[in-house]
Amino acid sequence: MAIGTADWYAGQSFMHTPVAEGAGYDQVSLADILQNPSAAIPQLQSNFNANLVPFVVSSFFTSLSFRVGRKLISRPLGRINRGLFGKRGIIGNIGFKL
Repeated sequence: MAIGTADWYAGQSFMHTPVAEGAGYDQVSLADILQNPSAAIPQLQSNFNANLVPFVVSSFFTSLSFRVGRKLISRPLGRINRGLFGKRGIIGNIGFKL
């Protein structure tokens, strides 16, 4: 997708068209969206569709790993709480737990 944009350098205006190859051609900046939304929106849609599946998979596995981790650490954390804040704990009952 070629977008012509005007840039200012030392008081001179010039136009450039990004190439469709190389690093960063598929990235859309806020300036691109504000200056030329009709050209930026299709690129945003393309990026969204390309990244949707990896995002969903990674969020699923992140949620799953946090659930498993919370269950694995619940007993050791309970022991720490009882040891510090229990009736015979080091600190005693102070109204909160870790």
